[in-house]
Amino acid sequence: MTAISEQPTRIGGYRVVRKLGEGGMGVVYAAVDEKLDRQVAVKTIRDQEAGAVARDRLSREARAAAALSHLHICQLYDVGEADGELFLVMELLDGESLADRLRA
Repeated sequence: MTAISEQPTRIGGYRVVRKLGEGGMGVVYAAVDEKLDRQVAVKTIRDQEAGAVARDRLSREARAAAALSHLHICQLYDVGEADGELFLVMELLDGESLADRLRA
């Protein structure tokens, strides 16, 4: 994978299509799960310096998301590490961003 400042072409087994946004924790990309032929969102973890702390946080987030099933919560499909970078793979939902919603 490439540095966060550059858009990667792949993250793990997922083909990156475009960058959706970024925040304090990382960057989110629209991608394609080529095994299951579906669009997904891949959230990468920005702070690799944190090491075990980032891995623990990702694991907690993944377990919490996987335990939920609700119409208004996106599904978690996968959690992994590629080239030393941590990532979550989630359902890709169309719509406005939270920032746009709050501005309205």
